[in-house]
Amino acid sequence: MSPLVRRPAARPEPWTPALLAALAGALVLVVTATTLLPGLRPAVPLALATAVPVVMLVGVRRHRPPTLGPWRLATAALAAWAVAAVAGTLGGEPWAVPAAALVSLSQVLAVGIVRAWYLVSQDPPGTDRAGVLDGLLAAAVVALVATRLVSSVLAGLPVSTLLSAASPLLDVVILSFMLQFAIARARYGTSSVLMLAGGFAMVAYDLLCTLSGARVPAADVTLSGVGPVGPVLFALAALHPSMRQTFEAARVAQRHRASRQLLGLLPLALVPACLAALNDRLPGLVQPTWQFQLAGAVVGALALLRGFAALRTTERHAARDALTGLLNRRGLADAFAGLSAGGSRATVLCVVDVDDFKRVNDSLGHEAGDELVVALAQRLTRTAGPAGVVARLGGDEFVVVVRADAAGPDPATVAALVCAEPFVVAGRPLDVRVSAGVAPGRPGRTLSESLADADVAMYAAKAGGKGRTAEFHESLRRQVLGRLVIADELRRLLGGTPDAGVGTLEVHYQPLVDTATGRADACEALVRWQHPVQGRILPDEFLAVAEEEGLGAHLDLLVLRTALAQLRRWEEDGLHLDSVSVNLGRSATCSPLLARDVLDACAAAGVAPRRLQLEITEHDRIPTEEGIRGQFARLTAAGVRVALDDFGTGYASLEYLLRFPITTLKLDRSLTAALLTDAASPLVSGVLGLASGLGIGVLAEGVETTVQRDRLQDLGITRGQGWLYAAALPAEEFARHVRGGDRAAAAPATTALATPGPV
Repeated sequence: MSPLVRRPAARPEPWTPALLAALAGALVLVVTATTLLPGLRPAVPLALATAVPVVMLVGVRRHRPPTLGPWRLATAALAAWAVAAVAGTLGGEPWAVPAAALVSLSQVLAVGIVRAWYLVSQDPPGTDRAGVLDGLLAAAVVALVATRLVSSVLAGLPVSTLLSAASPLLDVVILSFMLQFAIARARYGTSSVLMLAGGFAMVAYDLLCTLSGARVPAADVTLSGVGPVGPVLFALAALHPSMRQTFEAARVAQRHRASRQLLGLLPLALVPACLAALNDRLPGLVQPTWQFQLAGAVVGALALLRGFAALRTTERHAARDALTGLLNRRGLADAFAGLSAGGSRATVLCVVDVDDFKRVNDSLGHEAGDELVVALAQRLTRTAGPAGVVARLGGDEFVVVVRADAAGPDPATVAALVCAEPFVVAGRPLDVRVSAGVAPGRPGRTLSESLADADVAMYAAKAGGKGRTAEFHESLRRQVLGRLVIADELRRLLGGTPDAGVGTLEVHYQPLVDTATGRADACEALVRWQHPVQGRILPDEFLAVAEEEGLGAHLDLLVLRTALAQLRRWEEDGLHLDSVSVNLGRSATCSPLLARDVLDACAAAGVAPRRLQLEITEHDRIPTEEGIRGQFARLTAAGVRVALDDFGTGYASLEYLLRFPITTLKLDRSLTAALLTDAASPLVSGVLGLASGLGIGVLAEGVETTVQRDRLQDLGITRGQGWLYAAALPAEEFARHVRGGDRAAAAPATTALATPGPV
């Protein structure tokens, strides 16, 4: 993909501005009412608190989240809280105990919500030891609280005192779970952030009520303006579109290290000590000291086991890829050692790399790229079967390893099968190709050696056209290393700083002639690389490398500028040509800045756009997206002509003719050569009929003999290009050739590229 192609900027969630405005408006209303209208202090918060469960039901009905259970619990908890607020405020002292009981019920429901949220992305039941230990810790603390309540009942304490004692302890449990979730998760949606903020606000408010001696929400006038903040945040969380993913495992699967999650257990560990400190402060209640000691010992032991589990989890994650769950390089080393039995058994290793993966990220976004990586990892694992080991080294690069004598598909077959069906990415089917390199199994090979060989084979597969699998042999190493050297020197060559060690790029010009008169009325600009050691490097040897390295569009633009400047110099010297043709590679063709760059180059050279012809080729599959077609429409509207090069040998000639504003078909040299036999004439005649029907001109490439020229004229093709007329020549020689050698070009020969810029 061209470096000029940029990923569209991420757009904010469309509902976010309205959400912030609603939140600000609600809070301003509460603060204003409770400050300026003292008589309404209890009424306004009560109205908001009562409306919250209704608003949450509206949000759930509107967005229909796939996971309904937690949202139902949240609605029930807030409904209990709202009823308690109304009963405690308007019902007076007789309703104080029922209202406090409803508050405790809402806290119990909140414990269930937060615990379910925390567990939603944990490992399957029975495999997540950390989750089990977290549950045991919470159970130990709850058991201690229950013991306190039983002791209170036996001591004959009032129910209100029991609720006052239990409520802050439940808050501690809720706070612990919320801290664990907040610390453990690495990514949140807007709704999740609002849910967490609302939970923390409600816990803080409840603790403030406890400290003030008021156990009924909104009964205390001083706190009446603070209480509804948490419920309002919950209501907004339910209204936001991202609420559909709030309790989905895929949304909360990104986790921080297990060691960080331990911080969320601190409030639970402090509960026994706090209860012991308060033991003597409640009249009529004295619990035995051994209960606190036992609870402290249990909590301490569970905390140690939880720390050990966190350490094991951290070690396991150190060998696993965070996104896919596959082995990473460290885990692959251990697995490879096991499969090869310390080097005594042969293993076959295959490196699999997604072709054009950057295009997925650029066009669909990085989240879609991650989705594709996960789907590919799952397919590789299923296809490799139990005998294969699959790892992800990073990005879009995977490794498949099997024992050479193992039953089941070999790695090369795995790579071929995995892309047999399209992937569904961002809700749309996507055809994906992979290039794979196989390192054959030989005993005694280390992982590093096998990876290096497989990488070489994979790069060779990409160079051979992508979507292929290549097996390593020594000649590939020399071939791939040669391409890497070319890529490095080409980058230095285009870097803008003179470097004698890599030579120069030159533009040569081949005449386009009238087959009847032999007169050259146009030319094609062709780039050449003059290397100080290797001599002249032909385009076939470096243009593909330039495309792979992201240099293709930069190189094409430099050739374009050089050719236009030369056309202008010939014009000033009295040599008039109708036009110059410049080739575009795939990255330049797909660039969203193509029209701007081409027209700017014409303006800078002082050449009318109608005197430029751009050539696109069938050899590379060009997307027929509206944006690309729009670029060519803008160019043709300005007068630029478009030719389809190498016609008859590429992917989708007829599709290109329909979707792109083609003005000229350039018959591939293979068709021109076939004219030496009578069998090719009907085919060429058919092409001419097609072009005539579409109003498109035809030019024949590779005209090398007079017999070919005469046959072309008989068929009605009046324009040609080839060695019969001239090879591609430096600018000065081209000018002499066109003039027939009557006089040398007055302008100095300019064969080097226009000044390159940084890549």
